[in-house]
Parts: sequence; structure tokens; C-alpha cells
Amino acid sequence: MKKKKLLKLLVIAIIFILFIFIFREIFIYKTIEEVLSGKIDEETEVKGIIVSIGQNNWLKRKITPTIKDQETMTTILEGFRNMELKKLGNRSDIDRYDLDYSLQIIAKNQVAEKHYSTETVHLFFDENYLDVNGVPYEIISESHHTDVIEEILNNDEIEWDEY
Repeated sequence: MKKKKLLKLLVIAIIFILFIFIFREIFIYKTIEEVLSGKIDEETEVKGIIVSIGQNNWLKRKITPTIKDQETMTTILEGFRNMELKKLGNRSDIDRYDLDYSLQIIAKNQVAEKHYSTETVHLFFDENYLDVNGVPYEIISESHHTDVIEEILNNDEIEWDEY
């Protein structure tokens, strides 16, 4: 009788641990592709990207005009490819305006036959954190997303507006 109770308790404990593991994997850890799914994916037509660099809590900033060059847009998006993220539980964990960079990605998606939806996806980020449309994440994998933005910053062909 005692062995049955112990076995039953052990099975319940294992199921509980599996539930916690599955919950964490499904709801906390994501890839950038999962986070942007439905907004930006293989079928999305990116119409333009606006890059901003903030200083002094975004009181001073540099902004590009809308980048429409396909090669440059692809380079920017590739900088985020395969990024692994950990969703932060509390929105106050990071403040998007404390992050150094911002992208506004103008994305056009087909929602039905001959019907399209265009929306702007906002990314605020630095080396360690990413905020996607107000949802904060910690970046937990190696990535070169800030290097790509710095290359664009140093590109003499792109004119920056300063505010």
C-alpha cells in the first residue's frame, strides 16, 4: 500500500516537472522567428525600414530616412536571424527608451486573396535586450544585430537626420 502511494506521488511529481518544462519552453523561450511570426515571415513583403539610434533616453536621436533598398533591408533582417530570446515576465524589467537602437519595419502581408495588410513592427534593442511592439525579451544567444546597425551608421551613402 505504501509503495503504491509512493509510486503515485512520484508519477505526479514527474508530470508536474514535465509541465513546468513544457510551459517554459512554449511561453518563455522563443526564437525571433516565432516572435515575429504573422508580422514578418517568409511571405512578408518588407516595404521599408527606418533605423533610429537614441541617446540620452531618446531625447537626442539619429534617424535614417525610410530604407527601401532590398539588399540593405535583407542585411538588417539577417542580423536578427536565429536569435534566441527569453520573454521577460514583467514589462518594467526593461524600458524600451533605455535601449540604444530602434527599427520600424513596414511590413505588407496578404490576409486574403487580393487583400493585404500593412503594419509597422517596432523593435527597440541593444546587445542584450529586445522589445517587440512593447513585449520585452532578453537575448540569450550570440547575435550580430548591433554590428549590422553600426555598419549602416558608418555607411556614407545613408543620410541621417538628427533631432
